[in-house]
Amino acid sequence: MLLIFDLDDTLIPTSEELTPQRLSWVVEDCLKMGYLEGEKEALFTELLALHKKKESTKAVLKEFFDNRSEEGYLYAVEALYRGPLKVSKAKALTEEILLLEELKKSHLLALVTMGSPLLQREKLQLYKLEESFFEAVYIVPEEEKKGAYYEKLKEVCHKDFEEMVVIGDKIENDLYDAKKLGCKTVHIRRGRGCNQTKYLDLPDFVIDDLQELRNIVYDN
Repeated sequence: MLLIFDLDDTLIPTSEELTPQRLSWVVEDCLKMGYLEGEKEALFTELLALHKKKESTKAVLKEFFDNRSEEGYLYAVEALYRGPLKVSKAKALTEEILLLEELKKSHLLALVTMGSPLLQREKLQLYKLEESFFEAVYIVPEEEKKGAYYEKLKEVCHKDFEEMVVIGDKIENDLYDAKKLGCKTVHIRRGRGCNQTKYLDLPDFVIDDLQELRNIVYDN
C-alpha cells in the first residue's frame, strides 16, 4: 500500500501552532510598513478570530484587509506564502514520527504538499520530518493541482491506484483529485480541516487524529 500524506494540518499542526505566530509577525510588519493603523494586540485579536473560522489563510487575510489596504493584503500574502517561516517554537512530533516509522516498515510513504519549496522545506526541518521517511516528496506550486503528482507517484512506486491512500485536511485541494483517480481518501479534521464546507461526503474515511490511521491501514 502507498500512503500519500499532505503536510500542513495533516502531519504538522500548521493552523494551530505555526499560523498564529506568523500572523502576529505579519501584523507587526504591516504596522511598520504603514499598511495598518492601530494597536497591535487588537489587530492580532481580530485576525486570530478570522483565522479560527476560515478555510484558508488567504481568505483570512482578504477579509481582514478589506476596507483597509489592498497593498497590505498583497504584501501579507507574499510574506506568508513565500517565506521566511518566522516562527520561534514548534512542538516535537513524537507520536507522528513514531507512526511514520511504524507504517514505513510495511508500506510505502509519500508526501505531496502545496506551497513555496523553501517554506515547505523549512517546515520539514523545523519539525524534524526527514525526507528519507518518504519514497518521494513533491512540493506542488500553488497554480497547479495535486492530481498530476498522484499520477507521478503511481509510476515512481509501481503501485495500482486501488492500493493508494491519500490523507489530507482540505477535501478539495488534497482529496478531490485523488478520489477521481480511484485512490482511497482520508479526511483529517484538524486545523483548516475542521472548517471544510464542500464535498463533505467525498472522503472514504474521516478521522480526528492521525493515530486513527492505523485502523484504516491495518483493517483494509
